[in-house]
Amino acid sequence: MDVDQSEAKPAVSLGGIVETSLELTPDEVSLGAVLGDGSLGTVYKGVVRQNAVSIKVLHPSVFEEVGAQDAFKREMEALSFIRHPNLALFMGYTLTSEKPMIVNELLKNNLEAYLHDKEKSVLERLRIAKEAALGLSWLHRNHLAHRELKPSNILL
Repeated sequence: MDVDQSEAKPAVSLGGIVETSLELTPDEVSLGAVLGDGSLGTVYKGVVRQNAVSIKVLHPSVFEEVGAQDAFKREMEALSFIRHPNLALFMGYTLTSEKPMIVNELLKNNLEAYLHDKEKSVLERLRIAKEAALGLSWLHRNHLAHRELKPSNILL
């Protein structure tokens, strides 16, 4: 995928480390196959800044209430600080009225699909439960709530 550097978001250099904006433009996002649907939107496999990612395209109704867009921006700011081995990495967002999106790292499997395989040991299932609990515990200690916890949203 060719990227036109003249249209890219400005980068800030921090002692040799380049920090790019988490607010993406819609042209930086390429949608692929549908991975699933949820109450807030549809999740796609996609590409952003040459990285394979998962992209949740939110239903426009998410922003119908007064102040919803400001609340969304605050939530995206909070997500940008999440760094935990048992939580998917937040990579950016778009905020356009016709197609708001949330971009996260792409993880290949989810708990719902995993549980269909009856050959998994009890020990392996307990390991996954423990890791999910550690991720949720970290969120709760940092005053964050998942708000859509279900087996298909526990990514492996």
